[in-house]
Amino acid sequence: TTSAFSATQVASLKVNKPAGMANGDVIVAGVVARGASQATITADTGWVQVRTDTPGTSQVSEVWRKVITDAAGEPVTYTWSFSVNSQAAIGISAYKDVDNTTPVDVSGGQENASSASVVAPAIVTTVANTMLFGHFSIQGASLTFTHPTGMTERHDVTQSAGTDKCSGSGGDEAFVGPGSTGTRTATASAAGVNAG
Repeated sequence: TTSAFSATQVASLKVNKPAGMANGDVIVAGVVARGASQATITADTGWVQVRTDTPGTSQVSEVWRKVITDAAGEPVTYTWSFSVNSQAAIGISAYKDVDNTTPVDVSGGQENASSASVVAPAIVTTVANTMLFGHFSIQGASLTFTHPTGMTERHDVTQSAGTDKCSGSGGDEAFVGPGSTGTRTATASAAGVNAG
């Protein structure tokens, strides 16, 4: 299941937890924030930052993960805070049957010049039967994404108000591996500085 929210010029943003979570699930969040300058992003206790990419001079694109150990005790919402008031768009997806000790095998990302093509680099998995999670973000309002062939879109969220508009999308794909995934390219509905 997936939950997604956006807000304009905020110091923090709350996102509802995905429905139906159980102990042992792993939830993954794609976070994009854009302000007058690049914000430092922090999350609630229990969340672990997987990676950060900083396309342009005002946007931050991050992936976070959390292992669910007490589903009944999870809060109704999760909060991300920004050191600079920012437009923000966040989506959370929940996954079952994930290795709770090492939920992320490897990660990768890249910042791209202005384009409608949002390219994520190849990564090399070290174990078989992994789930690729792609987080694609772009500067711009009301933009939608078409995910790469073979990848299922889980959220598509945009912040179109204010001056520092941004959009983000998350998707996943089963990957047999181990080995190189090859690149993945999402296509945005308009060009902008972006990260995949």
